[in-house]
Amino acid sequence: MNVIDVDDINNQDETINLCTNATPIAFENESWQHQSESDNEDESLRDEDNAYHADDDISSFGVFKEVSPSKHGAVCYTPSSEAYANGLAYGCITSRPCTVCVYLVLLLVILCSFISVFVITFLVAVPYQRAVRFLRTQCVCVDSQYSLAEEHCSCGKGCSSRYPCISVRVNVSTISGSFISTLSNDETLLHKKCTFYPHCRSTDTENKKTVEQYEKAFGETDTIYSCYYNPDNPREIIQTKRFSLNHVAHGLFWTSFLLVTSVSLFCVIFRRRGFEVV
Repeated sequence: MNVIDVDDINNQDETINLCTNATPIAFENESWQHQSESDNEDESLRDEDNAYHADDDISSFGVFKEVSPSKHGAVCYTPSSEAYANGLAYGCITSRPCTVCVYLVLLLVILCSFISVFVITFLVAVPYQRAVRFLRTQCVCVDSQYSLAEEHCSCGKGCSSRYPCISVRVNVSTISGSFISTLSNDETLLHKKCTFYPHCRSTDTENKKTVEQYEKAFGETDTIYSCYYNPDNPREIIQTKRFSLNHVAHGLFWTSFLLVTSVSLFCVIFRRRGFEVV
């Protein structure tokens, strides 16, 4: 028949009451049996030493600040309001939903930067490379003419418009002689049907007005202005260079930097979470 010691019950109640308003972290002694006075003294010394080291570890972690020692080896820690808020923030950041959101954002950035690299390469770098060796010269307008059929363009969602297609011929003087060829407004329009493509407006009248302004500036007979020609193919003539080295350098550098950074960050976070990147 087991005999219940009243002192043990009182000591247990006292320990529970002491930890009511605190956060119990560890119980250094799980034995609640009544021991001799000498054993209790040794055990108290061990409890104080363990409580001291536990306080150092937890305080250094930055979560728990206040320590409430209890009897019989029970050590209770009470977090401060700041530490408690930091603990909640840390728990939120390291939670699975937050991690999934971070992965999705990084994947979206990787995808967008990857697409941007290809867009800048084909729409900026390639035209720039095509016109980088073009030499500057003087062009004399021979004549200009409109095609019979008007070109169609899109001015937004559910909006379409038209504009006249103008073709300007110029006489250009090169090292190898003079050539008459069709002018292109810039390097992106080489070998296109029209010399000039206006920004599409919502009405045909506005588009026609823009083309007429271009004709007045570059399409009137005997008008002289600077232009560029390809020394390898003198019949390739452009009125202006649209892209410079700065456009290409900044475009490719920042998109590539964003791509490499996002991929590296994704791999670092993926490994820190305990997974292996395949």
